[in-house]
Amino acid sequence: MSTPPRCSPCRARRGTIAVTLLAVAVAALPAAMAQSSTPRGPDVRVVNTPSQPVPVSVGGPVVVTTAAPLPVTVAGTPAPQPFQFTYHSANPLTNQGFTVPAGKRLVIEHISCSGSDTSDSLLAVQVHTRVGVETTPHLCPFTVRANMGRMVYAGSLSTRLYADGGTQVSFEFLGFGASSSKLAFAALSGHLVDVP
Repeated sequence: MSTPPRCSPCRARRGTIAVTLLAVAVAALPAAMAQSSTPRGPDVRVVNTPSQPVPVSVGGPVVVTTAAPLPVTVAGTPAPQPFQFTYHSANPLTNQGFTVPAGKRLVIEHISCSGSDTSDSLLAVQVHTRVGVETTPHLCPFTVRANMGRMVYAGSLSTRLYADGGTQVSFEFLGFGASSSKLAFAALSGHLVDVP
């Protein structure tokens, strides 16, 4: 009995199929290895409630978005204590002020000022603060001026000024003229910190 002749196209087809299967296996190998070497970790759900707050340690700028506010404690620095002061004076404008409580340092973060006069004579408000032995004037200019039957002025300044405990913080309005109806107002806000 004779053997049937081998089919050349069949041999070629079998070779092509073998090469294709080998290529698919090699291509799938990295994915299979990755899946086996890095198992998926457990799902974690963090619940933040007032009775069981999540402790947060802040080492730099952090933005936290949550349905319930996270309680935050500032560690390593004294807790800030809000502070505000209002100055009001009529002609003659007097230099008024206040004394920073002993054992505290005042940090001024915002100053606002306004005034009015029958003539255009007011320029700015100066806030004098003292750190160490140096008393320094800080200028808050009137950036808005309008004539409404009499001149009115307004200005504001976001800042960061310091004043030592036990020192005087005073206000001075800068201007000229001898009007007998000047009015001036200033307010500052910031916080006090304990000084060891």
